[in-house]
Amino acid sequence: MIALIGAIIGIYALSYIFRLTLFRKLDAPKKQIYSILLLYPVAIIVSGYGRANGGEPGFLTGFILYGIATIVVIAITLVIFYLRKDKKKYNG
Repeated sequence: MIALIGAIIGIYALSYIFRLTLFRKLDAPKKQIYSILLLYPVAIIVSGYGRANGGEPGFLTGFILYGIATIVVIAITLVIFYLRKDKKKYNG
């Protein structure tokens, strides 16, 4: 559970950096989704080699852990985006 929370925080923080650098010209929520999906394979590779400890890389653990984290972060991002959109619609 702690690893999943760390994966969610890591995916969100690094996707924010990708969002600011690579996808700054796209509209929301496209840039959020693209940055998260681009980060997913990077996170799998880095976590696989990080868990290797001199042996074979453990990509399956990273695939599952960061897959769940990616889905959660995309869901949170979309909920926040649509709540803000609805709030603007009712206020303005």
